[in-house]
Amino acid sequence: MTKEKLVHHLEHLREKHSKLDNDIDHMEASGHFVDDELNNMKRQRLALRDEMETINQKISALAG
Repeated sequence: MTKEKLVHHLEHLREKHSKLDNDIDHMEASGHFVDDELNNMKRQRLALRDEMETINQKISALAG
């Protein structure tokens, strides 16, 4: 995968992470949520964070 494609994919993941983060914050602030649903969203957020870190490492390797 080219550096440009990785950067584009990373931007997409950041957008998804940000939306998920906002949704989680809103659910927690409202107090109206199902524990399993919130936990699944948090797992997804963590998985996105891990994937973003992996892509950042690949981009750094290509740049270096």
